[in-house]
Formats: sequence, structure tokens, C-alpha cells
Amino acid sequence: MPESWDDRPYGGAWTLLGGRTPQARAFAVYLVACSILQVMWPVDGVERSWTTALAVLLLVITVTIMMAVSAEPLPMAATVALIVFGTGSTAVALVAVPGRILEPPQVWEVGSLIVVYTFLCIRGRILAGWIGTILLVVVCCIWAYARGLGVAYGLSFSLVNVGPMLMATVFAMVVAPAAAEIYALRRESADRAVAEAAAAARLAERDRQLQRFDRLARPSLERIAAGGPYTDGEIADFAALEAHLRDLVRAPGLVHPDLDAAVWELRRRGVGVRMHDGHALDGAQSNTREDIRRRIIEEISGIDSGTVTVRILPRGREHLASVVADGDDGIRRIDFLRDGTIIEDVDAIPDAVVVDAASDSLPGERLPPTDGAPDPQDRSLVDPSGDRG
Repeated sequence: MPESWDDRPYGGAWTLLGGRTPQARAFAVYLVACSILQVMWPVDGVERSWTTALAVLLLVITVTIMMAVSAEPLPMAATVALIVFGTGSTAVALVAVPGRILEPPQVWEVGSLIVVYTFLCIRGRILAGWIGTILLVVVCCIWAYARGLGVAYGLSFSLVNVGPMLMATVFAMVVAPAAAEIYALRRESADRAVAEAAAAARLAERDRQLQRFDRLARPSLERIAAGGPYTDGEIADFAALEAHLRDLVRAPGLVHPDLDAAVWELRRRGVGVRMHDGHALDGAQSNTREDIRRRIIEEISGIDSGTVTVRILPRGREHLASVVADGDDGIRRIDFLRDGTIIEDVDAIPDAVVVDAASDSLPGERLPPTDGAPDPQDRSLVDPSGDRG
């Protein structure tokens, strides 16, 4: 079956009536089984031949196309194939009938194909269903004429199937619009549920961030509001808090309680820490993120002076993250590769990964001094002299 037959959205009267359920497939098997039983029905003077087997095979192909293709309305290629195989089944089956019809099982293919064509109407191809029915009648009339029975004889046992087609046509014209409305309402309800879930997630995330900000900043803000003088330890805490809040905006991929605690201690010891998130770890395996985070903590925990730059690199690069420590004992660099390899380099910093403060800072933001001390020009949090701005 070509892929193009089944790549369209489905959801119409056929689906609403259970055409895609196991029960519908069981009915298709039942239809084919009944046709085979009628073929095997003994009729005096009638011999079965290879043409009968071919007619059954064509019917099986026709029913398979009807059940296997899920798109609604039925794609045009599948519709044409269904009519061609159905008409061929009728013509081949009548070849085995030498003269007048002695018993109804001799024209088993007529009843079986009318069932398929009624389903074709429900699948949204009413015109195609009628074309198939008309071709069936024409084939029966040609057979009757060729056997010397007259066209009227062919009409006598084929036109009776127009009744089921009329009922299927009216049913399809009534149910199809209702099915479209039902599925439209279902899609609207699903879209509304998704939008509500997204809004609830945003509100929950906002509340979580507000609670976190309140927990982090309230003590310092209350102390600043109380007025100075401030101790050196308090000033260091204020500067560390400011840098941590900057990290929440500029490096969300590096925010983690264990790493936050390690970075906080570094800043309180006067170490300048810069953190940047290029989002290379977005979508990475949790164990990969955990291994990189653990290795970063191990690397920066023993630093007592200088500056540290922790950076998640942009997407699409071989390296996922890097740590550059510039201390009294020289420059040390660690790169974390996509395949899990860790590269350590001393006294060498490739230009491609040096942090450019002008490009990585937020609009209007000045990065903190590399020595870890508060910026003497920044009075946004506190004036060390004790005067509030």
C-alpha cells in the first residue's frame, strides 16, 4: 500500500461508527468468509474454475483496501483501486456462470460488493460508490446479453442492490456533517485542555520562582531596609546574592542546589564566578547533565582565589561545557565533550571559548569584577558606607 494512501488525517463518519475497531475488521473477515462459502455451494451443472478463485482474490484485495486505508475521506488512489478490483471481481466471477442463475450463491460477488460500496459512501466517497454500483449493473447486463438472456435479465438481479445504496447515501449525507462537528468539538476541547495545562504550568512556575526569590532575597532585603552599617560578611553575602540572581537569568541550565551552594561559597571567599548557558545541555540525558554538574563542583570546590568561568556552550558543538579557572597557580581549563570525554588543559585557553563580557552580559548589565569583590560603582544593592541609595 503506498504511503500516500494513509498519510492524511482521519476522523469522520467511518471512524465515528467504529470502522477502525477490531469489530469492523472481524466483520470484513466474516464478509470474505461468507463469500467463500457461497462459492463452495454446490450447484448442479456448474463447475468451479480458476476464474472463481481469481474473483475471490480480487474481492479480498478490495475489502483489504477498504479496511487498511485509514484516511477520511478515502484517498482517491485507494478509491479508484477499490472500484477497479471490485468491477474486475464481478466480471471474472460471472465468467464461471454458464447460463441462467439457478441459485443465489451463483452471483455471490454482487451482494458482497454492494456491502463494500455502501461502506465507500460512508467513507466520504458517495459518487465513487454509485460509480462502482453502476459498473456492477453494466457488467451484469453485458454478461446476460452475452449469454443470450437479454439485458433485462441482468437488471433483474443487479438493480435490487440500489436500495442499500440509497440508504447508505442518505445515511452518509446525514451523519458526515454531524461527525465533522463532533470531531471539531473534540479537537477544540483538546486544544483548550492543552492551553489550560500550559497556563497552569506557567502559573505554577511563576509561583515557584516567586517563592524561591522570596526565600533567597527577603533576608538580605530586610537587612538592607533596616539600614547600616553593614559588616564585611554581609556585604559579601549581598554581592553573592546579586550574582546568584544574575545566574538564574543568564545560566538557568546551571541552576542546581548543589552547584548553587558551591558557587555561593566561592563568591563569599572572594572568587569571581561567571556562569553562562548556551543551552547545549537542553534535551541531554539526565545522567550526562548530572556527571557534568558533579565534575564542575569537584573542579571549583578547591579554588580560593582568582576567577572561574563556567559555561554551557551553544548547541551543535562537539563540546558541551567548559570550566576555566584563572588562579594563582595558573590557568586551568576543562572541556566536556558530547561523547563523555573530559579534556584538561593547563595554561591554554582557545579563543573560541573565552567569554566575551560584551556579548554574554544582559542588556545594560555589567559583569562583576574578576576579583570577586563588589563593584564600587554599583550601588544597586547597598552602599558600604552605610548610606542607602
